[in-house]
Amino acid sequence: PEAKIYVTAPTGKAKSRLIESLIERPKIFPNVGRAYKDNRLLANTIHMWLSSPTDEGRRPDETHCLECDILVIDEASMIDSEIAFNLFNVIDTKKTRVIVLGDMYQLAAVGPGAVYADISSPDNALKGILTELKESHRFKGSSGIGSLSKLINQNTADEENQISEILSLLNNHGPLIQKNGKAGSATTEDIFLSTDLKLNPKTALISEAEKWIAENMGRYAEAVQDILLSEKGAEEKELENLWHVLNSFKPIAAVRKGPMSVQAVNNYCQKLLLSRLHCPDNSSEFYPGKVIIVRKNDLSLGVSNGDIAIIFEDKEIPGQWNAYIGDTKKILKAQLLPEYDVGFCITVHQSQGSGYDNIGVFMPFIEGDNAENTQAIGLATRELLYTAVTRAKTSCWIFSSIEVLSRSIRTRTKRNGGLASRLKEFSTTVEKVGVPENLTLPL
Repeated sequence: PEAKIYVTAPTGKAKSRLIESLIERPKIFPNVGRAYKDNRLLANTIHMWLSSPTDEGRRPDETHCLECDILVIDEASMIDSEIAFNLFNVIDTKKTRVIVLGDMYQLAAVGPGAVYADISSPDNALKGILTELKESHRFKGSSGIGSLSKLINQNTADEENQISEILSLLNNHGPLIQKNGKAGSATTEDIFLSTDLKLNPKTALISEAEKWIAENMGRYAEAVQDILLSEKGAEEKELENLWHVLNSFKPIAAVRKGPMSVQAVNNYCQKLLLSRLHCPDNSSEFYPGKVIIVRKNDLSLGVSNGDIAIIFEDKEIPGQWNAYIGDTKKILKAQLLPEYDVGFCITVHQSQGSGYDNIGVFMPFIEGDNAENTQAIGLATRELLYTAVTRAKTSCWIFSSIEVLSRSIRTRTKRNGGLASRLKEFSTTVEKVGVPENLTLPL
């Protein structure tokens, strides 16, 4: 009952979602809120835990381990070999129980290795300590999103039939938006596919994608205007409402630059917001309602890589811009923030650990035959498509050609980090000679 629990994840967003999901369910987890209040349940990103001093005033190392009874590691599929080594190297194996959570079907880590895939495979050396969680609390398994995610992961030799089933599901479950641009409105727990291939050269977006962004950004711009017109300015209640509107939708893209990219969507979102607020242009670094994503940890400020913030001007101090991080309800001076990017749209990789009511999935746009297209199509994988679709709670709009969608299903990410074979060697040694006291898992 008095256990000291550390929870962690690779990004700030994933860490915030983990703790939020625990303390928001007091009836299911009656002791969690109490532990959180008493500082016995502490949350941090992996990098922050590795950088934060222990009670002895020094960073964790092999002899000065993390001071917890239970360590919960979430979104473990994002962890590469180096991070895994550094983390497991500072765990007291005689004291701390470790619970590793993740989705083996999601995108692999950006760095080398496939740590989570190696330890969670049903036929690996650790299969005796694996538990499969089958119920999603984000969407129903019977919903369009649930059905689509199962079809994407279906392990079958007949990929052509699999692709046909996916297209049939998209066509029958929600309106398949054809080149004529006609589409019905989104309904609860539904999926939609836009195959419109007409690209606007000015925005680098297809027309249906522009419509989806404009509709959702219109509601966000209205919420920003309400704060600007309020005599009280950006107070806590108003900021929480604005954060709720922002998180009701999220565009996520496979590529950072080029057509249908993070950059293209962010540019379009900024243009729409500035136009609605009657701002002349976006030459200024800050403007009301600007959304950013922090790209670097800062221990002194308590911000993590992946934290999302909304920029607003201090009503009492003109010219003073603040950043509201809704996940932690923290307000900081915007000028003090570490490196950041515009964050209306983020990559599918960056969206891991997050969930939004309405998701817009921007798949690579391929036109012609050049090196840039070759690089973009290489990102269209089964894991990326699955990760993108499963960020949605109620509706998911996929903007993709049939060709790119089909190629995604056919392309699987294969990595061999060597951990699975080392674990197998270890387990074979244990069976033959037992476990010496000084022998630990070969991570």
